Amino acid sequence: MARVVSVVVFGNADFAYYTTVCRMDGLALGALAAWLYRDANVKPEYVRAVFLASLFPIIAIGAYEGGLRNQSKIMHIAGYSWIVLAAASRNASP
Repeated sequence: MARVVSVVVFGNADFAYYTTVCRMDGLALGALAAWLYRDANVKPEYVRAVFLASLFPIIAIGAYEGGLRNQSKIMHIAGYSWIVLAAASRNASP
């Protein structure tokens, strides 16, 4: 929510990119990936399904914008979260 407010209301995409309060989703997804990697009860099929499902929004953003541009508003609001989810789920698979 802080990322949406900083980009849409204040028009400051740099704040959304550099501050921890706006990047906490990436930190949480990294912690979740570490937990999944160490948990023996998690099925690898579920982790692969999350990875494949997280690729769709990344491809959709790229198609909508003509590429993954790091300074676009949609990338700052949602794109980085999907990229973090894809990377975390890919790295969490055993």
